Amino acid sequence: MPSQQPPSVFGLHENANITKDDRDARLLLNATLLTQPRQSSSFISSSTSSHSTSVQQSINTDPKCVVKSTATHVLQRLPSLYNIEAIAQKYPIVYTESMNTVLLQEAIRYNRLLARVLDTLTRVRDAIDGKVVMSA
Repeated sequence: MPSQQPPSVFGLHENANITKDDRDARLLLNATLLTQPRQSSSFISSSTSSHSTSVQQSINTDPKCVVKSTATHVLQRLPSLYNIEAIAQKYPIVYTESMNTVLLQEAIRYNRLLARVLDTLTRVRDAIDGKVVMSA
């Protein structure tokens, strides 16, 4: 038995393997490029009542600034934690309603995950600012 099935087994064209390998190579190269210092260009648009113009500016993008701004952006978009007590009151855990148990357990897990993301992003920002030491 081959370790990898040909695309025709799944009703796909023979070029599906090429497309998959191309995508995997691009993902690998993009991940590698993210670790390198870079210089990027950004476009600034200004619009008036009659026309719109674009001006290209070359900006040195420091990886620390990119990480910090991304962390700040994600922190601003994070939803608040679920109120576990309110969920438990509205959907009490009873024998006949097993989905209530699942809902409560998943809400607790989601809160734990969200708290971890919040803590990690906050520590990343603080580490970039030099306020804390970052470790694995």
